[in-house]
Amino acid sequence: MRPVGAGVGLLALNLWSPHHGLSVGLVVVTSFLLGVVHGVTPDEHTWPITFSYALGSFSARKGMRAALAFSLSFTLQRALLSELAYLGLLHVADNPTWNAAIYLVVGAVMALAAFYVLRLRCALHLHLWPPSVGGCHRPQHAETAEWASRTPTPAMAAVHGFVAGWGLGAFALIMATVLAPAMPSAAFGWVPGAAFGLGTTAVLVVFGAVIGSLIRHQRLPEQLAQRVAQEGAGWTLLVGGVLFVAAGAAGLMVPSIMTAGISTGIHVHNLDQLGIGTLLVAVVVVVAVVTVVRTVHRMRHLPPEEGSRVQTAGSGPAADGFADRRSRPSRVVVLARPGAGKSTQAAAVAAALGVVHLSLGELLRHEVAAASTLGRAVAGAVDRGDLVADEVALEVLVPLLERAVLDGGYVLDDFPRDLAQAEALDRLAARRLAPDVALSLEVSATESRGRLEARAQIEHRSDDIASTVERRFVAYDDEMAPVLEYYRRARLLVSVDGEGAPSAVTARVLEVLSAVGAPSPGPTRP
Repeated sequence: MRPVGAGVGLLALNLWSPHHGLSVGLVVVTSFLLGVVHGVTPDEHTWPITFSYALGSFSARKGMRAALAFSLSFTLQRALLSELAYLGLLHVADNPTWNAAIYLVVGAVMALAAFYVLRLRCALHLHLWPPSVGGCHRPQHAETAEWASRTPTPAMAAVHGFVAGWGLGAFALIMATVLAPAMPSAAFGWVPGAAFGLGTTAVLVVFGAVIGSLIRHQRLPEQLAQRVAQEGAGWTLLVGGVLFVAAGAAGLMVPSIMTAGISTGIHVHNLDQLGIGTLLVAVVVVVAVVTVVRTVHRMRHLPPEEGSRVQTAGSGPAADGFADRRSRPSRVVVLARPGAGKSTQAAAVAAALGVVHLSLGELLRHEVAAASTLGRAVAGAVDRGDLVADEVALEVLVPLLERAVLDGGYVLDDFPRDLAQAEALDRLAARRLAPDVALSLEVSATESRGRLEARAQIEHRSDDIASTVERRFVAYDDEMAPVLEYYRRARLLVSVDGEGAPSAVTARVLEVLSAVGAPSPGPTRP
């Protein structure tokens, strides 16, 4: 690519095929401009990777940071390559086998990043018929709070930048054979590579900012925008990784694939030929666009119950007595003896707060009624009104808590029911799942017995018969006293009179929670 006009200096620069004997200054300028061309044109070692990481950032600033991490690492690699070429320690040639091997490595790194973001789990198992060697799946809680925090990190982008830099095409060949040898000494052998990398960086940082800001312009709530960004990044990395591995494997078996292509007649590197690299760029970009468009559409057409939770997560006047979302506790556990109306009040409070109601007891009874594997395992304990194993309870609850927190918060009843469970729930604080309020409904044993007797006649629940009720009362008194003390010492416990009409109790609870408001960040845990 030669500028129009003749002359010396900058006007004589030839970016298509630079000649030997350039001055040091022109070498640096040529290197930088080649880097700009490298960033602007569709290169399979920069565009797909930068696109993926910037997309997962869902903001211009974070997109710039992702692109900068990738580009600076790429710059370091190119500076090292330039120095090695100057010293004669690296022979750079258009080697199809080498580039195919780099495709394999780049693809593997992309796939690993996708597994991290999408939380894919894979298993290897061999079946002769039907033929199968295993498979991958996303766990039940893949679209939840913990998953949403799994952003493609700048460190991952940096690793990718260093690896991708070893793909040796026309730009690397010019760098190693013309520009690096023109340096006056080994002390400056790295300069052309660094200038080239900085030219690429200048373009990719802008590119990353634009891509990172695209999700923001979809006018989605932040939680949903984050879902779109991370799903787009994850699937783009995964499909890109698979394609790179497949292309690399094909190139190792048939090296001519790596150099085959259709000439365009354009004297600009990366645009002069439509080959396997161009195909990789096009497919990865199409996958990213399709994934984002479909995910945006899905987020805009959420089921009504999910949509309402997202809407209540915003700020603004509310009819429940809270001035705005920030003044509401968002993670509440309800503690009370059997028959005190935990589930009734938890559901009412959750509706007022605009968060999700979760009841471990109801979830387990549903599993028992459905005769699922879990239901069969816990049927005996549910019928007796006993506690299920902590690991079983957490296996059921944690995915649901994650989803609830992502959508604004939760009100949880029937858990915790002993000190070990309270401590286990608190260990989830780093994942923003631990409660910020423990609500104790104070109801006398006599009142609770009366309610349970009435419920037994209506619902015929096996855990409401008289002998079971007395045993549940004893267990509650023995096991919940340490729990109440635990939350009292953590300054999370609030107590409310739970006797009277349900609506009156709900009004008292909301009044107390309104006074509590949003908790200070990180109360002292025992």
